[in-house]
Amino acid sequence: MQKKFILSKVDSFCILLILIGLIYIDSSIFDFIDLFEIPVKDGFFNIIFCSLVIVFIFVIITIIYKVNVTISVDTLFKIKLNIKKIVYVYNIILFICVLIILYQVLSANNYNIYLVYILLLNSHIFALFFSISGAIKFFQWLRIGKEKLSIIYLISFASFSLLICLSLLYNMFEISGAPVNITTTNYQKALQTTSYDIPEIYKFYISTYIFSFCAIWVSTFFLLYDYINKKPLQFWIIMVIPLVLFVLNLFPTTITYVVYLISLYPFLFPLYTILSTSTFLIGPIIFSLAIFLMVRNTDNQIFKNHLLPISYGLFLIFASTQSNLFSQILYPPFGLITILFTGLSLFLMFLGFYSSSIYITRNYSLVKTFVNRVYQYEFFKNIAKSELEKEVSTIFKNIQKDNIFPIAEKENVDEITKEEVTKLIEFVKGELKSKNVNKKNS
Repeated sequence: MQKKFILSKVDSFCILLILIGLIYIDSSIFDFIDLFEIPVKDGFFNIIFCSLVIVFIFVIITIIYKVNVTISVDTLFKIKLNIKKIVYVYNIILFICVLIILYQVLSANNYNIYLVYILLLNSHIFALFFSISGAIKFFQWLRIGKEKLSIIYLISFASFSLLICLSLLYNMFEISGAPVNITTTNYQKALQTTSYDIPEIYKFYISTYIFSFCAIWVSTFFLLYDYINKKPLQFWIIMVIPLVLFVLNLFPTTITYVVYLISLYPFLFPLYTILSTSTFLIGPIIFSLAIFLMVRNTDNQIFKNHLLPISYGLFLIFASTQSNLFSQILYPPFGLITILFTGLSLFLMFLGFYSSSIYITRNYSLVKTFVNRVYQYEFFKNIAKSELEKEVSTIFKNIQKDNIFPIAEKENVDEITKEEVTKLIEFVKGELKSKNVNKKNS
């Protein structure tokens, strides 16, 4: 009981800050050890890794607890699935493997590489399931709503599916030559002797990452445009800065020029280190904050709970699929935790979009208060309309199958009486209400 109380008191924005800090430290620790010339003693890395694992498990449990209210037993693509059980099994496998690696690191200063293979497969297959599910759902919603954001998110989820596949292949390829037992290495020597031959798969991987980033950037543009259209300067600063920094970090020409500047002015190196390690997070943070701005514009706490997973997911998908030093320096395994957020990121994004639309569909009173507060109401309304039409269509098929109302026997619409139409409407309303009650009870 006390555990639930603690988790419920953790503020949603605080969770995002913890996530940012966790991924930043996990991905950039070697850079700052070199920058500040921190003396590395025996066990120093092990203690940091242990702390990161503890925070990692705490954050995931907290997020799952907070979004638990939006997870329900439902039918996905005509398949009965218990989403909660799938999520629990996935996280149990994740935690067991990570804790075994931690135990091996602390007790023997090594770990088994096959545990990493299991973790990578587990997180990427889980992510792929929800990315494909998201692409299919947005395609279904697009056929009815014709909303521009649905098109962008359909493209985004499709590109996420490809990105996840390439991320898995790239990471598997990079660690394929590693021994079974990974032991302590001199990370400075490993970085200096690492081959700079870029594998062919990396080019496809990074191209897909750039495409996915740009697709979400466009969607964030539309989400924020109506919100701050009265402050165009603020809007363009928010949108342009992450894009510019993202692009600068990608092109070899800019990196070569920066290295040349540092050789002329060595005092710029600390500034470059801080910027280079933080720029990859700025874009995902902006994407996440766009959803937080939407959440702030509604007083309905339940609907906020449905939107929050999207915010976490948008940040985690780009933070977790970026290439990092893990494949080059397998021990200590810094960077592995960042990669393992891939599965959670797509699950949260899919859950947020799907549960938000279903909630609007089942709570018509929300529409009156929501329409004037959220600038992209039409986007969610069209998704909700699609889900509602699908439910009504199922009810009509059952009516025809069971011949509850002999409407099919009528030769034309004129033969249907007003009383029959009224009874039919009331029957459909009753079925929808009954469905909603059963789903809430489940």
